[in-house]
Amino acid sequence: MSVAGSAESSGVPFIVDCDVHPVLPDGIASAFPYLPGEWRRRFEEVSSTQHSFGGLGGFRHPLPPLKVDATPPNGGLPGSDPEFTRVDLLDRLGVNRALLVPLLNINGWVNPDESTVIAGAYNRYFAERWLPVDDRYTLAMMVSALDPVAAAKEIREFGGTDGVVGAFMPVHNMLMGHRSYYPIYEALEEMDLPIVYHATAAEGTMPYAPAFAGGTPSSYAEFFTLIPQIAESQIVSMVWEGVFERFPKLKVVFLESGWAWVPHLMWRMDSAWRSFRTERPWVRKAPSEYIREHVRFATQPYPDAPKQEQIGQIMEMMDARNTLVFATDYPHWDGDEGRYIYDKLVRDTDEQMAERILSSTALDMFPRMRRPLPAELAATVGAGGAS
Repeated sequence: MSVAGSAESSGVPFIVDCDVHPVLPDGIASAFPYLPGEWRRRFEEVSSTQHSFGGLGGFRHPLPPLKVDATPPNGGLPGSDPEFTRVDLLDRLGVNRALLVPLLNINGWVNPDESTVIAGAYNRYFAERWLPVDDRYTLAMMVSALDPVAAAKEIREFGGTDGVVGAFMPVHNMLMGHRSYYPIYEALEEMDLPIVYHATAAEGTMPYAPAFAGGTPSSYAEFFTLIPQIAESQIVSMVWEGVFERFPKLKVVFLESGWAWVPHLMWRMDSAWRSFRTERPWVRKAPSEYIREHVRFATQPYPDAPKQEQIGQIMEMMDARNTLVFATDYPHWDGDEGRYIYDKLVRDTDEQMAERILSSTALDMFPRMRRPLPAELAATVGAGGAS
């Protein structure tokens, strides 16, 4: 198997990158033209004074750490040019589908109306400016969990847009199993869209965002190390609160949250289930079964294990062929180089598992990514996966 340019790829017929971050060329102001008139005037005024009506300065939109070598020829920000990203990521690494996940820390904002309308503006910006450039681009639309009813309305109105395959929901400091999210989950099931979970960097630093156990990290190294902590909490909450019983078609993928911890979480939850089933009678089967059926994890960041065989052991324990999807985190400097991770997957796994992780599991997770799927690939991609 090899990953060359898409025109030369052989062996693996399809590669899906589930974590690509398009960047607004002029920060949040790029989305202002997609706001309703009165909201555009309000945001422009707020942005010019560096003051947020929510009191958090959220409009300053600090730029994420970006790779210098991903800078487009026009000198813009890495990830801001869909044409250059097509060449630098899709063509260079042979990526056949890329999930665009625009990041914004609205989970730290305190004003539901502001976060709702700016999420809608982001959706329309990337649908207009990125999706038409290449049919390999797909979009995780953004919704604000601060107003679940408005979020559900946006999902139903915008979720059917061509190229939208999932919903990025930055969560605030309320675990995802809480019933306040139910209107969002109902709309997602109705539209057949999975949840895309990704930290926004508001975690632990802004009052409405999820908090870290024990206190606030003082460095990015600490933040990066502790991100799995929040993801684990969300999974535990969704399973124990019965979200997947109430919404049996709902699925969620955790991006940039790690995955070497998954077997331990499964075992600990199963142990608790055997001991405390009377406390949560609506959890009708072992928590590990819900995780295998409804939850997916991204390869990035790929763990640096002392021994390569240990990676294979973790993959076996977590049923990685059905729970792990490929991701690069392009264009962030702390992302994974796609070709390097491809080589590790080939080395650490068998050919069938590598194919599942690189393509089929993601296509099962995001069924709209299959359209349009060439007939010659349709028979070979996605066979034998978990439902």
